[in-house]
Amino acid sequence: MSASYEDLSTKHGVEKKMFRPDISFNESQDLYAKMAEFGTYEVIHGEQQNIYTGQAKVAETMGKLFTDKTNVRLLDAGAGTGLTGDKLKNLGYRYIDAVEPLPKFAQTCRERGCYQKVMNQPIGLDLPLDVPDNEKKKKEKKKKKKKKQKKKKKKKKKKKKKKKKKKKKKKKKKKKKKKKKKKKKKKKKKKT
Repeated sequence: MSASYEDLSTKHGVEKKMFRPDISFNESQDLYAKMAEFGTYEVIHGEQQNIYTGQAKVAETMGKLFTDKTNVRLLDAGAGTGLTGDKLKNLGYRYIDAVEPLPKFAQTCRERGCYQKVMNQPIGLDLPLDVPDNEKKKKEKKKKKKKKQKKKKKKKKKKKKKKKKKKKKKKKKKKKKKKKKKKKKKKKKKKT
């Protein structure tokens, strides 16, 4: 083993140690925490950014799957430093949430500003996430639409009622005027 492989004081040392097939879960979490000290993946990979292309592939695939980007809700599980969220936001997705177990990475995700909500919690421990799913969102949207239609209908009805009232008033006024005219005519006839 070379010195750089064992050296955890450099970002490349951590990276080399992390990408082993025999790595344990706890060791991977410790190494991710160490990696988080170096900053974002852009900083970590520097000129070697092409070694991690997962976020671009995810964004490309999502672009093919969902044409209406404004109404789909996405969860970036294990968001890291938010590269995937950033790519998705640039593609036009608006409702992206992130769950990231490392506090430093979760903070970086918040700072990127591409997520609606960033949850700093472990993944896969049967802990519920505090984000609505698409079905809930659809129901909320439908409810909102129904409420809007109801309001519109009520407004229309009110307008119609007001118009009717106005018409009635006008008719009454006309009738009164006619009566007045008739009375005047009668008076005039009596005088002659």
